[in-house]
Amino acid sequence: MKILITGAGELGLRLAKELTEEGHQIFIIEKSKKRLMKAETTLDAFVIEGNASQLSTLEEAHVKEADMIIACSDSDEANIISCLLAKEVGVKTKIARLRNAKIQTETTTVDMAKLGIDAVINPDSVTVTALTRMVKSPGTTEAIDFADGVIAMRAFTVKNTSPLNGVYLSALKSAETDFDFLVVAIKRNNKLLIPGGSTKLIEGDSFYIFILEKYLDAFVEKYKLKRLATKKVAIFGNTVSALNLCLQLELIVDDVLAIVPGTKKAQDFSESLKHALVIEGNAIDMDLMQENNVGSYDYFLSLSGDDSENMMSCLMARKLGAKNTLAIMQKAEYVDIVSELPIDVVVNPLMLLVGAILALVRRGKIISLVKAIGDLAEAIEIELMEDADANGKKISELNIQNGALIVALTRNGIPQIPDGNTVLESGDRVIVFALLENVKEAMAKIDSNWTPENL
Repeated sequence: MKILITGAGELGLRLAKELTEEGHQIFIIEKSKKRLMKAETTLDAFVIEGNASQLSTLEEAHVKEADMIIACSDSDEANIISCLLAKEVGVKTKIARLRNAKIQTETTTVDMAKLGIDAVINPDSVTVTALTRMVKSPGTTEAIDFADGVIAMRAFTVKNTSPLNGVYLSALKSAETDFDFLVVAIKRNNKLLIPGGSTKLIEGDSFYIFILEKYLDAFVEKYKLKRLATKKVAIFGNTVSALNLCLQLELIVDDVLAIVPGTKKAQDFSESLKHALVIEGNAIDMDLMQENNVGSYDYFLSLSGDDSENMMSCLMARKLGAKNTLAIMQKAEYVDIVSELPIDVVVNPLMLLVGAILALVRRGKIISLVKAIGDLAEAIEIELMEDADANGKKISELNIQNGALIVALTRNGIPQIPDGNTVLESGDRVIVFALLENVKEAMAKIDSNWTPENL
């Protein structure tokens, strides 16, 4: 496809990189000379200097020939205008990042398509949805749901005292259980392994499983991975995401504490929240953390705009006794480093956003797509078409190479964890888990109509 991206910030650059690697032709518009220079030196894409909310600039980027526009500049208003102009010249698909939730809310009475927008992505909404899922799944380091929530991907860490420490996967799989599950990956010393039956779990491993959601509690109970349900949550930060997370958690958690830097921000939080306790202050203040008994909380989440504050506050909360900690890291390159510290979960909002947008870019046969294990793998849920190569074949007959797996499927509304003898059928909703470098090959084995241009 020919895709036009407006804005060469972190999101625009990352999307351009991913999409060019998939074989798409990318045009990127940016008015900042500094960003332009970075785009020109790091991307295999056509880079145009100018204002993407002006038709003349869009025409310079051959907008009339584009199949899609992704408007992700720093300005919500400019993104709306870019999509509106793209609609007028016949661009088929228009995606806009809108940071200001009020703009989205205030236009709910207006058909977004009339504004030239086919899909809206709000970064805070994407982040809050992911973090809420984590809070609802204590003990996991990554939580993703598929097939309308009936199939779960979860990540767990092997502790020194865990009954899984030193266990071979072949023994784990053959253990007597009333449920099926599949271990799809292991992260060990910041390296990703695609395991086999001879792989042994060791202390410090993060292992990733696919399982039917209804059996998740039984799995964590059997292998002593279960932690008590989250009843008390402390959140640090004065960002929009921090406020929206507080609003969401008030609905499902008994006790929410918001630690908010700045008098005005703390007042805004107090006026917006119904039940949460709002404290003005900074979570890297040990006295404040002790005074508010943060160590007694089930989950501490740090969502400030400062990566170092998020890291330090989580370490302090853990030292005080908080059962689970989660730190937002705005810089993707910090994630692996901080993950080595005693912090349970480290989240990079950019990668959440990239995954959400890529799912829209590839939609059609794709039902959902998420980035998994940081940026090392993808989990893709697709509908198997009648003319697909895999239709009527056993999974073992597809010869999908190491680095990719068919991990779950839903047939006629009934979810299952398949094995090599499972025969795929037209209409199946199939979930494929693959390392990034194996995605294209695996998808082509399932359906040869999948090419770099339509992935």
